[in-house]
Amino acid sequence: MEGGRALEQSHGSLISWRHPKPSWTCAAMVSKKQLADFGYKAFSGSMMLLTVYAGYLCSVRVHRMLQQRRQRESAPGPES
Repeated sequence: MEGGRALEQSHGSLISWRHPKPSWTCAAMVSKKQLADFGYKAFSGSMMLLTVYAGYLCSVRVHRMLQQRRQRESAPGPES
């Protein structure tokens, strides 16, 4: 009665012995398409976040550059 052996039933036909799969494995299985879709969405989401963060860093840098320029222009020049 081990896996792979054939068992003889009372009416004479041969059947192969296999354990039925537990019901929880079928419910927890994820198809390749679902896994690929999740991976694509996760990757796309991370790229969007990186793009937003890069835009924030660029705007902060431009703001600081403009502040420094205003300070240089408003500062009194060297007296000669």
